[in-house]
Amino acid sequence: MRYQTAWRWVKDGKTPVPVRQAPFGTWLVDEVAVQSSGRMVAVVTGEAAE
Repeated sequence: MRYQTAWRWVKDGKTPVPVRQAPFGTWLVDEVAVQSSGRMVAVVTGEAAE
């Protein structure tokens, strides 16, 4: 999965797992129960979106 896909999911509020943005701009993926859904999750880091 490309980081642009993960970023778009975050912007659209459509992430498959809960995420939140730390005050310093890094996106954190909250831990969830392990499922075998075949999905891959990426952590998106960088400057906060305006």
